[in-house]
Amino acid sequence: MQGKLVAWHGGRNTVPTSMVVGIYNASGTVWGEMTYVFRKLVGRGSCALCDITHGWSPVMRPDFKQACEARAWSFDLLHIDEATAEQLAAAGPLPAVICDSTDGWVRMLGPADFEAIGRNPNALLDAIESKLALRTPENGIDASP
Repeated sequence: MQGKLVAWHGGRNTVPTSMVVGIYNASGTVWGEMTYVFRKLVGRGSCALCDITHGWSPVMRPDFKQACEARAWSFDLLHIDEATAEQLAAAGPLPAVICDSTDGWVRMLGPADFEAIGRNPNALLDAIESKLALRTPENGIDASP
């Protein structure tokens, strides 16, 4: 089974189609995107998940797409303004990766995890897979760092 990348770049409170969702530390509006680029240029803000999936390009990095296609699960991406209140509460500080569990959304990865991952798409997906391997029906997922 091949993986599928589903990237959401529009529609507030979009319901993801997979159980794993990455939330950018950036707004998906035109103004939000422009503000993000400006803040990044002047060194006043960044988003590690943005760097992994897009870098400086407005489209997905080819190596990120390839890494996702090699996986047996899908990964949705939301901007901060596209996530639900429940997703944002579970995510905590952004960027983050959350997972749908029996108890609702649970954080899998946070900003400190992204520091260790760097800009490597496979390292991000490997970290997610290691968390997914810990899932059980009773606990949903072990989201401890």
